[in-house]
Amino acid sequence: MPVRRITMIQFRNYQQNTFEFIPGMNILYGPNGSGKTTVLEAVHCLTVAKSFKTHSDKHLVQHETDFYQLEGEFSRDDTTDTVQLNYVPRQGKKLFINDAEQDKLSRVVGRYPVVTLTPEDSDITFGPPAVRRKYVNKIMSQASVEHMERLIQLQNVLKQRNAILQDAADANQQVDETLISVYDDQLIEAAAKIEQERQQFFGDFRQLFQEVYGKLNGLNRQVLIRFSPSVNYEDDTQFEAEFREALDRRRNQELAFRRTMVGPQSDTIDLYLDGNNLRDYGSQGEHKLVLIALKLAEGRYIVDAKGAAPIYLFDDLFAELDVERSQKILNAFDDRGQRLITSTDLSDVRQHGIDVSGQDIKIFDMAELRENGAAA
Repeated sequence: MPVRRITMIQFRNYQQNTFEFIPGMNILYGPNGSGKTTVLEAVHCLTVAKSFKTHSDKHLVQHETDFYQLEGEFSRDDTTDTVQLNYVPRQGKKLFINDAEQDKLSRVVGRYPVVTLTPEDSDITFGPPAVRRKYVNKIMSQASVEHMERLIQLQNVLKQRNAILQDAADANQQVDETLISVYDDQLIEAAAKIEQERQQFFGDFRQLFQEVYGKLNGLNRQVLIRFSPSVNYEDDTQFEAEFREALDRRRNQELAFRRTMVGPQSDTIDLYLDGNNLRDYGSQGEHKLVLIALKLAEGRYIVDAKGAAPIYLFDDLFAELDVERSQKILNAFDDRGQRLITSTDLSDVRQHGIDVSGQDIKIFDMAELRENGAAA
């Protein structure tokens, strides 16, 4: 489901620029500040309805302007879809697909799946379990609209249940058991389905991840992604009973922290290399290779789940990689997926094994494009 064209209007440093891509490999090169990452960010906004760099859309609006607009054309099956995302401060975002305004921004998630690799993604391996939960949620939401809707339902239940805990804690009283039991039932219902789907996901993803890492590393090293749910249960028939027991056991702790302590939002996801926790013992190079393996495995998982390859948005892919490792990474890509890769120097791209004169490749000289103010 490749992106064919994007137009950015008053988006970051772009006044009005159009980029046209090919289904294969697209290389955007230029010095820092030339706008190459912004192009990837625009594609991400059109496919996920949010940036991978900032949580505030007002930071995306060009200085001294009062809105931004993004428009993209995507190949989907045998047709071309048009996606438009408009943002006006204090009015918010509006999403249009084929000229029809969408009631939810989430309507676009998973329609044109993307896999991103950016410097901000280093938190996936270096950061706490919450970052990895968010990462897994994104993968699964792009693969399944139903799972994304269940996550939204979970967040709504948690918001209401946490409010009850906060009110009781503020009043220095016990929780109204009749009231909170209503939300306990809703929490268990949402959690049961999410946990079941997570177990299935990790069963599939773990093998893909190990296979990709083996190809990239080339050595006999063992990598593992470990999923530990906040509630221990032997099988699905025991889930509700174990969950209720955990809620009862941690009620005082929940009051102390004023939030729900049991459920999918508290699951732990850890990465291990040769039996050691990567977060605690991994080197910079080991972290980067594991992260790239995760991203390539993510792409394969999406192919298996949706029957179509994602768009790969890889920012500064070759940084801190030697030529041999880069070539293994390029060979591990699913060629069916469109690739948008940034680099600071075209010669660096050549040195890392990409034939820039090939037919299935398009080169964007970002510095020249910005200087001429031309479309590409």
